[in-house]
Amino acid sequence: MKSIVLSFIRRAVIVPVLITAVVTAVIYFALPKFLNDSDEGKSAYTVTSLDLSPYNVNQYDAFSELEKNDFVGSVYSEKLGFGESAVLFDCDGEHISLDKDSAEPWNSGGVILYGDDSSSQFGNLENAEIGDEITVKFYSNEEYTYTVTDIKANLRYDEVKKYAADNTLIAAISYNDFSNLGEDYLYTIYIAE
Repeated sequence: MKSIVLSFIRRAVIVPVLITAVVTAVIYFALPKFLNDSDEGKSAYTVTSLDLSPYNVNQYDAFSELEKNDFVGSVYSEKLGFGESAVLFDCDGEHISLDKDSAEPWNSGGVILYGDDSSSQFGNLENAEIGDEITVKFYSNEEYTYTVTDIKANLRYDEVKKYAADNTLIAAISYNDFSNLGEDYLYTIYIAE
């Protein structure tokens, strides 16, 4: 009788518990390795959508329809590791600013963006090299991907605009000009077509 009870316990309790433990161990140890291996060679960076609720968002066909601090779109670069940063029209401060003299790229215009190297703006743009891509998503229109073709440093604000041309993007990172007691900014610009 004891052997029948022990046989029943072994079949009804111990075997299922052991099988469950083995399956759990396989899932716990093997599945993460399998998932990580399947992403090998892909960028670890994933572009996320912006929450538009904090912004003044309006449809527009031309930049001339925008007012100061209106939401224009976003800019990102997967290779350079910066995600969708908000672009506002003619703003100052914590967002990337679309220069008010920019022209719409859907009309073959040149776009000038000003920002800094903080993670909420251009992030790692300072590490850009010729050939890197920067994408700008315009809220009312399309997405444009530009390729960096030239990099210029130590330019004043008025000098930046000299590089504006049709079908180009100028991404300008500002930094203090300490030779002028911090009253002015110098820019490193990334010219992209």
